[in-house]
Amino acid sequence: MTNRDNANQTDLRPQGQYVIGSSVAESLIQIQGVNGPLYINSKAPRYQVRRLPETPAPISADAARARPLELLLAKNEVVQFTGRESELAALSKWRDSADEASVVLIHGAGGEGKTRLALRHLQRSQSSRWDSWTAEIGPDRAQRDVPAINTEDANSPGPGTTILVDYADRWQVRDLLTLATDEKWTRYSRLRLIFVARHAGTWWQDLSYKLSNFGFSHQRLPVNALGETTGSSQLFASACRGFAAAQGLLDEELDRCLSNPPRRHLPSIRDVQMAALAAVDSVSQHKNEPNESAGQISRYLLNRERDYWAHLFENHRTRLDADSMAQVVWVSALVGPLDYHDGTGAITCSAAGAPLPADSVLKDHAVAFPAANNSTVLERIQPSALAEDFLALSIPGHDIDSWFPDLWTLEALRRMVVAGNESPINSWRGAAIGSLLSAGSRWEHVMMNHLKPLLEQDPKLALQATGEALGRIAHMDTLSISLLRRILSEAPGDRDINLDSGLAVLASKVIEYDLRTTSDPADQAEMLAYLARRQYLAGAVNTAIETMASALISFEDAVSKDGRVRPEYAECLLEMAVYNEETGKSMQALQKSKSAEAAIRMMTAEKSLPLVNLAFALARLAICQVGGRRPEWCL
Repeated sequence: MTNRDNANQTDLRPQGQYVIGSSVAESLIQIQGVNGPLYINSKAPRYQVRRLPETPAPISADAARARPLELLLAKNEVVQFTGRESELAALSKWRDSADEASVVLIHGAGGEGKTRLALRHLQRSQSSRWDSWTAEIGPDRAQRDVPAINTEDANSPGPGTTILVDYADRWQVRDLLTLATDEKWTRYSRLRLIFVARHAGTWWQDLSYKLSNFGFSHQRLPVNALGETTGSSQLFASACRGFAAAQGLLDEELDRCLSNPPRRHLPSIRDVQMAALAAVDSVSQHKNEPNESAGQISRYLLNRERDYWAHLFENHRTRLDADSMAQVVWVSALVGPLDYHDGTGAITCSAAGAPLPADSVLKDHAVAFPAANNSTVLERIQPSALAEDFLALSIPGHDIDSWFPDLWTLEALRRMVVAGNESPINSWRGAAIGSLLSAGSRWEHVMMNHLKPLLEQDPKLALQATGEALGRIAHMDTLSISLLRRILSEAPGDRDINLDSGLAVLASKVIEYDLRTTSDPADQAEMLAYLARRQYLAGAVNTAIETMASALISFEDAVSKDGRVRPEYAECLLEMAVYNEETGKSMQALQKSKSAEAAIRMMTAEKSLPLVNLAFALARLAICQVGGRRPEWCL
């Protein structure tokens, strides 16, 4: 494995892994040319990379009327792209920069058109001869799904390549790092990664810090509500025209849709388009459904989707009737997509679609929800907001009329999420917690009646999710500080590349509260030192330096109070030296190492600390002396 900086240098050795003079019987990891932090991921990546199609596949009017939800998908581009010129200009400027490798995070509230914006940029990049790709979560197919580069392409690869990662905050950090550093991209002179996510928090701070160690520059592009610059009525009319054309409505039918715009404020583009689709489809179907609230609109569109499932069953295309299909769709909204092995396990565990065997259930579900990459099962209903709504509406506790929850979901949720030895649930528990968290942000009964009791029963469940989801859990006002403290107490002591960002947020929330409950400087120092370590592991090194400085002050106050030098004080000095060294502050690191050495010499002389600690401190001091350009002092 080599750094990108060395990728274009002439190398006469065999390409790929090779071994000379040895026999290899098991997996082998070979490393070379490393000039900085190294992250080793021995697990297979769970993603596929596919070329962006030149144009979206057309949807017939019959298909649009049979299954209107297809018209909402960003990839189908049914609604004319509107606005966002300043964001597109910013993306073009970022793409055309001289940086060899760079990543941008497009973030904003759900339903504001982030994915459509990114796809529009990729299409423009294609017209400028940039190769454009999309990456999706799934089983290990990354090596096989990227088409072989033909000779003609190799001679003229274009200015560079751009890769879109949607829902990046749902990915494991290790998979994002594996994708970014894949050697396939070294053939391009410039690499551009576009991450799309709802939130830009400590997970992004952690990830961008790790990517910078591999030579990536990084920046953020916040996406605000388009309604701030383009009125909701204009967006509603544009969406109605696109949907009406797709369904083949007559002009007078379109006029009926346009004459009755929503009377309430619609907070996002997604809400505007869902309202427009409900209006157009109700005219097409000669229905008069109430669609004033978000819940009513979701109910109408999901009922239309159920009509499609019933149509499949009645025409003998599936063996699952609409009710049974709804159970499988609920499971997919909770944990999908999965590989085949985990998918059969999820169906068996939940008993969705019973008494059909799991394999038959998955095949019937794939008729309605085929996988784009043909390597996963339990694809979610799209768009993601409707998957969250379907998840919430199917669970008891909401007040939406004419949509009756399925009591089966209560037992299925317990069996799929609660820890136990009777089923292999670890593979999908993290996805389930993340889905409940997203749905719970808009549906109170999901949060209060289901997710919160699950976490109170087993706090370790929170650690099955991603770092981004854990950070959101920390900011939930509905969870008590005692529950957050229980979750933090279950956290791994060492680095966990997928959880570090969320653990830093969680530690900050808990310790900020706990610091107000004690006046003892030694206790405060230990709390601050723990927080500094969490911040450092999350990549917030400068923040960790500030926090550790406060911890050292509190330790010194404790010494002034009782005259006792604590081993933890010397440990914090050594850690502070590491933080300073990593940020290029070599002299400060040297100073802290000397202070640690003095403290440890005093404690070893008093027999309160083993000599091995002194040896470690001297080794740390020697390293800092080299970094501080005082190698002669090492002797």
